[in-house]
Amino acid sequence: MEDERPALADGEIPAAPPTPPIKIVLYDDQELFGRLHRRWQANTGAWMYRVSVTLWAAVQLGSRQVSEPSDVEFDVPSTHVRPVDGVDYRDVPMRRHREAVIRARTGRRQRGN
Repeated sequence: MEDERPALADGEIPAAPPTPPIKIVLYDDQELFGRLHRRWQANTGAWMYRVSVTLWAAVQLGSRQVSEPSDVEFDVPSTHVRPVDGVDYRDVPMRRHREAVIRARTGRRQRGN
């Protein structure tokens, strides 16, 4: 499949990483939609997803207290997220843990760990 993403022109500043929608499965099996910010790997090799959901928050405006939408970010194990049909996750930042990479390549833990 050919990559359909537009290339950057000389001197063009890359856009902020995308935050595509993703389904989040809560501990009691409820599902809600959130935004995926990045994926990262723990030293155990397990993958975590940094996600956010928009909830209500109380905000003080002068002498008035009002409610407004507020994003809350948190980490979710990869076993508790589901892709949304038709969404492209290729550009979501991903970071592998150094120890997990070494273990995957050699089958051994680093010395001293």
